[in-house]
Amino acid sequence: MIQAMIQARLRWFPIVAMCVFGAGKTAVAADVTVKMTGFRNQTGPALVYLWKAADGFPKNPEKAAVTKKVPIEGTALTVVFNNVDPGTYAVSVTHDENNNGKMDTGFAGKPKEGYGTSNNPKNKLSAPSFDQCKFTVDASGKTIDIDIKY
Repeated sequence: MIQAMIQARLRWFPIVAMCVFGAGKTAVAADVTVKMTGFRNQTGPALVYLWKAADGFPKNPEKAAVTKKVPIEGTALTVVFNNVDPGTYAVSVTHDENNNGKMDTGFAGKPKEGYGTSNNPKNKLSAPSFDQCKFTVDASGKTIDIDIKY
């Protein structure tokens, strides 16, 4: 009988231990807030891309982790990506003025529409790299500012 009581109490020990000490370290998802300024008009939406890896950045938006298409009101816009897991990310933005769902380019790939990326690198002859634009998201989230260029 005493042995049965001990076994019954020990059966609960792992559950109590998990409650007291945690069932394992679980990463907490947070928000990434993107504040964009410098839109020259409200024609067409902003295409805002959250990237988890360098693959495709920023020229192949179909490889972005999350895409948001947002109407522009005024010269500034704020977009929030919710429930983003901790890690390394980058953001790119296109002002899709002709609403065709992509960045239009001209001679030598120069953008014809507004664009911007996290960390606002000053590249003039090439698209910025993921490494230039990356930032870290932790449990407290992240707010980034992007200047739109034309």
